[in-house]
Amino acid sequence: MYNDLPPNIPHEIPEYISLTLRDDVKLWNNTAKDCYFLGCNCEECFIHKTYFYNKYDSCKMKFYVCLLLKKLGAPKEKTA
Repeated sequence: MYNDLPPNIPHEIPEYISLTLRDDVKLWNNTAKDCYFLGCNCEECFIHKTYFYNKYDSCKMKFYVCLLLKKLGAPKEKTA
């Protein structure tokens, strides 16, 4: 397990996250990289502000980031 994760990146994946998603992570896409380099801070995220702010549903990208970290390690470069 990663002990040096930023505080907003979860260390564990909740059971309700699809098992399909758990096996399907293959690469760091730009959205996942942005989330990682923001430290999974939803308050700073354009996608959160646009699609999830004051909504019942919440973004699950931080769990995707956690899965990517476990499977592939940290991304090498920040998106442009």
